[in-house]
Amino acid sequence: MVMTSGKQGRARGRMQIGAADPSLTAAGGMVAVTELCSGLALIEALDAGIGPVKARRRGFTGGQVLTGMAAAQLAGEDFLAGPDRLRADEAGQQVTPVPGLASSTATGLARRFTPKHWRGAEAGLAATRAVACEYWYRHRTSTGNIFGDSKHGAALRHLPSGYTEINTAWMRASLIAAAIAAWLHQLTGLISGGQLLEGHGTRGGKAMIATLRRALILTPARLVSHGGQLIMRLAPGAHLLPDVLTTIRALPAPSG
Repeated sequence: MVMTSGKQGRARGRMQIGAADPSLTAAGGMVAVTELCSGLALIEALDAGIGPVKARRRGFTGGQVLTGMAAAQLAGEDFLAGPDRLRADEAGQQVTPVPGLASSTATGLARRFTPKHWRGAEAGLAATRAVACEYWYRHRTSTGNIFGDSKHGAALRHLPSGYTEINTAWMRASLIAAAIAAWLHQLTGLISGGQLLEGHGTRGGKAMIATLRRALILTPARLVSHGGQLIMRLAPGAHLLPDVLTTIRALPAPSG
């Protein structure tokens, strides 16, 4: 690629591609998902319902596995290698809800889930405010739109494994991703009289995860540390992320 300057006839020479910058991430907006999960105490609620899935309490929990899979799907990953791709993003690991989760770890733990664990996951999710948001959204759209968005916005359109337990975890993670997206849609909208008037990723009452991914989650950013404080630097221009973070941080703490 040859770049030319503003003055006609003066070339800048051939563009060179330098070394990758580990402080850059293509999914800086994942910090909104992380802070939302924290504000909802989502992982804690799932773990309280699921209970232990292995004898040792070290390592990742069932709630972390489901949330990590959901985060990967929200980032656009639609295969089991998705968590590994997120894990390879050094800067992105600082803003993801479950850093360090490998695909092999996630699938290995998913195979340990029993029907009792899944009943617990449902009970745990029901204890969070994510369910209230999903109920709010569900009564403003059709069931077809919800499953369509889970299929084409998340990754419910195919089951990626030959193991039923892993496919079940992947499916549940898709629905958790849809619930997280529904809350983000609500936060980015203008609410009047309980009705969503405008929101990023909303089209005629249909929540569009793919649009939210483009407008919010896949926000390129550079992460730097200054004085012990992690700072996210965005490209010049208008961005949805700062406003969404401000709204999430103003939410009341979970009760109980």
